[in-house]
Amino acid sequence: MGGSIGYGSNVSGPGAGGAILIAAALDINITGVIDASGGYGVMGDGVIIRGSGGAIRLIGQNLTGNAPSGQSVVGNLLALPGGRIRIEGSLSPTLVNNPETIGVPPANPPILWPAANAPKARVVSVDGAVPTRPLDPYAPLVAAADIAIQNNAPVNILIETRDFPIEGVVQLAVIQKFDGRSWLPATRINGDINVATWRVTTTLPQGFVTLQARATQP
Repeated sequence: MGGSIGYGSNVSGPGAGGAILIAAALDINITGVIDASGGYGVMGDGVIIRGSGGAIRLIGQNLTGNAPSGQSVVGNLLALPGGRIRIEGSLSPTLVNNPETIGVPPANPPILWPAANAPKARVVSVDGAVPTRPLDPYAPLVAAADIAIQNNAPVNILIETRDFPIEGVVQLAVIQKFDGRSWLPATRINGDINVATWRVTTTLPQGFVTLQARATQP
């Protein structure tokens, strides 16, 4: 899915990055830029706001590319800020991506559209507070937040998985406003393959952050 729109008072929110899927039976060679970054907007007081990054997914045998001559952008694949890039195939070091990712083998045959019972992971609470917009969080990173907490001590962040084996690995990304990102491991506290709850205990950095859950099957 794509990113979330930007938000600010007295201004229309800038657009978010969209969702891009490219699948090929053989190789994919990118000589330009695939950009799913969020758009920019300016509030009445001159503060610049931005929609969050979207998602890019590439499926092929070998994924290669070179930065186009004269371009000042960072890399060939862009999903800023806080977007996601997934590469299913052999990833060449010449294909630069931001945010960084790794290549994983595609399924055989590749799965383009997840089934209804495909594994899922989502953040369900932060320090006891539940998101008010769980289906489409705004993630504005300015002026407002989906969850507002005031706690400088470690907090519990709960993640729910569905149709996911408990032997798998669940992680939480804490993404700061200017795209600093760290992945933290989650511990399962109850549940089974059908529905399970996982916990991450951490001290969140001051200011706005985006939280993303990731589940990796064994």
